[in-house]
Amino acid sequence: MERRGGSAPAAYVTTSWDDGGDGDARIGAMLAERGMKGTFYWPVAADHPHYQLPSTRVATDLLSSGMEIGSHTVTHPLLTRIPADRVRSELVESKARLEEHIGRRVDAFCYPAGYYDRRVRDATEAAGYRLARTTVGLRIDAGFDPFLMPVTLQLFPHGRRVHLTHSLRRRNLRGLLTWVGRFHGTADLERLTDAALDLVVDVGGVFHLWGHSWELEENGLWSMLAALLDRISERPGIRHVTNGEVVNALVSGGR
Repeated sequence: MERRGGSAPAAYVTTSWDDGGDGDARIGAMLAERGMKGTFYWPVAADHPHYQLPSTRVATDLLSSGMEIGSHTVTHPLLTRIPADRVRSELVESKARLEEHIGRRVDAFCYPAGYYDRRVRDATEAAGYRLARTTVGLRIDAGFDPFLMPVTLQLFPHGRRVHLTHSLRRRNLRGLLTWVGRFHGTADLERLTDAALDLVVDVGGVFHLWGHSWELEENGLWSMLAALLDRISERPGIRHVTNGEVVNALVSGGR
């Protein structure tokens, strides 16, 4: 990101949380307490213990505290493996049903399990969304395709092999080079967070933390989340935004 008139580059932090569930209310409260924001991606009718639509009360509380709610399809399928007519149905129906559920327009979408291709990307845009988030990680860059929004770190203690193989599988050369060259190839979440925040503050861009509330519960990661959020929120010179606000500020030129 370019500096304008000698001013510091714009540095943003956003977070996003997939699959719904009761834990989203807890994450929302933790973010709000620290002046941070998040986008919560909910499937609307998935019959699975990990993919549950939170209540309208949870939605109201999240929205009133500055959070955003986005769609995660109806049934959480891998969109690249189903026919085009079902892709469209999953996208359009989930948007309409979620808008009715929360009483608010839904502009954000997240690809289930991060699976997308050009056909799915274009169908998402045609369905009326303004952005779609991927799981392409180790990225802080701005100016991305709003329907291929990258992330930086997942709130999960992955090893170095996971970072390497995921980058290679997604052909994420930029993220891989950033991880090796600027993040020193570490898998430690605190070190990764500090290195990524340093880079965002230095050159501008977006630090994007993501995860799943059910995964935090199953793996006892709530204290890890609290520690990282404290670390992030204490960093000066950063604007905290939702995924939609990121796209509005950096991709859509504030429109």
